[in-house]
Amino acid sequence: MADKEAAHNDHLDAKRFLAHSVEAARAVTIYVRALTAYDIEPQFMDELTSTRAQLMTLLEGGKPRAPKDLARAHGAFECWLEEAEEGHQNDDLACCRDRFIEAVKDTRR
Repeated sequence: MADKEAAHNDHLDAKRFLAHSVEAARAVTIYVRALTAYDIEPQFMDELTSTRAQLMTLLEGGKPRAPKDLARAHGAFECWLEEAEEGHQNDDLACCRDRFIEAVKDTRR
């Protein structure tokens, strides 16, 4: 995500994603940001609100079971939020959503 955002000249978000990467490499817990941290288009809010609740439930109860899949779901959700905030790259938004859905499925195996 850091590389992608930097390539799009979104250096503020690139720095945030890079910081998350460094923290994760040091085994620091990366918390799911509140939706209010983003300026999300209203048409995305209902789906993202319920999706965030689903992710929080998974993270609270599933870390020992599928930590890599949960990390993938978290990363994909952050990607989804970022794209929803930008609101103009529908293919990227759909890709992030699909990655989230796939990662959630993988947590249930």
